[in-house]
Amino acid sequence: MSTGARQTVWILGAGFSRSLGGPLLGDLFETNPADVALEFPANQYPGLAATYERVRGVFEWGKRVEKKWIDAEQFLACADEASADLPNAGSSSLTFKRVCQAARRHDDLGEWISSSVFPGASAVDDFLGNVRQTTRQALAAECTRFLIAADPKSEAWLPYWKWARSLQETKEGFNNTVITFNYDRVLETLGQNFEVPLPSEVGSPPSPFHGVRVLKLHGSVDWAVEATGCSRVQWDLPFQKPATELAIAAPGRSKASMTDTLFQPLGTLPRSR
Repeated sequence: MSTGARQTVWILGAGFSRSLGGPLLGDLFETNPADVALEFPANQYPGLAATYERVRGVFEWGKRVEKKWIDAEQFLACADEASADLPNAGSSSLTFKRVCQAARRHDDLGEWISSSVFPGASAVDDFLGNVRQTTRQALAAECTRFLIAADPKSEAWLPYWKWARSLQETKEGFNNTVITFNYDRVLETLGQNFEVPLPSEVGSPPSPFHGVRVLKLHGSVDWAVEATGCSRVQWDLPFQKPATELAIAAPGRSKASMTDTLFQPLGTLPRSR
């Protein structure tokens, strides 16, 4: 696509970050929890590794043993449905709870062992009571871990820098817009010439910024939900404070609601400035 056009729109999917280690749909919730524990130390991120292990355990058991979902997208949708049905003790929440109660761990040889993913019935109830938030936290961890120790000067990043420069060096660079469905922070890592506005900032008068505007239509791992919309937070705050509600539109019943309300301003392509 020529960047010499009056306005050029780039649309990025999960494959954009793949060569840097970013996960595809089939990679989600397949990480060894021991690696998560090393990447997110308990003294900095209390409880995150245990949360990830529980999400992964329920996902694997429901997928491989009970055949309740076929991939992470369907699993997240089921978790979201269970969260919505929980106040009324709906069938979705009861079924999801039963799968949680039955979930077992893999041992080092990949065999299912009898010890439960949850230490007791109350742990299952606590997990189910926060399942939407918990699964999104695990999802955000998957979309963040590959950047924790990343070296942006390494060979893998060279094509990304070349592409970024090709946008920024054009005389009409400010007419390039990137639309992405990814939650990760790859574009932010590529430098300040990428402007990533919050939904509340999209409708504001154009600034003198002459870089590339990025519209994250499904939110970001460093956005948090607030009463009046969402705010940008330090990238690892949601992992330090599990009570933080991530502003990411994960698959499920609530996705349409978030895209139609919280993220609605991002769906309007800005005119050339």
